Amino acid sequence: MSDVQPGDLLQIDTESGPKVVQITHVTTPYPPVLRALKGDTAEAGTAFIAMADLQADDPRVTPLANAAIPPAARAFPTFRLAVRDRTGQPVYWWYWNGEGLRLAPDPADMSLPLRQITRFEALITALSRI
Repeated sequence: MSDVQPGDLLQIDTESGPKVVQITHVTTPYPPVLRALKGDTAEAGTAFIAMADLQADDPRVTPLANAAIPPAARAFPTFRLAVRDRTGQPVYWWYWNGEGLRLAPDPADMSLPLRQITRFEALITALSRI
């Protein structure tokens, strides 16, 4: 979804009802960074942060408005990225701030979102749990 802008509020229909996300950052070549809202306005708290592959033509997505991003959500979020061994276990972690990587202290802050592109269907599943 390339036509979104920071501040855009989108309603996404899920099995548990409509949920609202706000685009916080658009950084090429990555998909937009969004925050899933605990309510239906930009002032609502953040349930989770994701870099998600939004599907603009999906009938479950409805643009609502553009609203100011709350101060606490304006900075680019720090994502975590695992370097794994042959068995798939994390050996160490990196932090990514949208521009560069830095080695994370051991252990990494597990409350940070993973640096991965969330597929649209996985986003809907995560939203339905809010």
